[in-house]
Amino acid sequence: MIAAIFAALIVLFLMAAPRDSEAACAWVLWSKEVASTIRWSIERAASTEAECKTEGHKALVFWTRYQPVARIDADDLSVSLTADSGSTVSIYYRCLPDTIDPREKGTTR
Repeated sequence: MIAAIFAALIVLFLMAAPRDSEAACAWVLWSKEVASTIRWSIERAASTEAECKTEGHKALVFWTRYQPVARIDADDLSVSLTADSGSTVSIYYRCLPDTIDPREKGTTR
């Protein structure tokens, strides 16, 4: 009788435990545009950190195609653009778990 109760408790525990797909977090590719002001934007969402970083590298490829004078830092996932007027805009790409919102320091969802 005790074994049956113990087995039932184990089954209930396993049914209540989060599954891998439920427990895994998503990753968000953020861009931080730094000019006269700082602006954060969501670029893409991904299911893994590696997939998110791949999307960040694709963003850098976009800049090299359409802005040939852009200075790219592939290790830092950043790009710097200089306008004809001489002003510079830097864009930094960051992959963060979906529970972290970089717009307000130290906040999570």
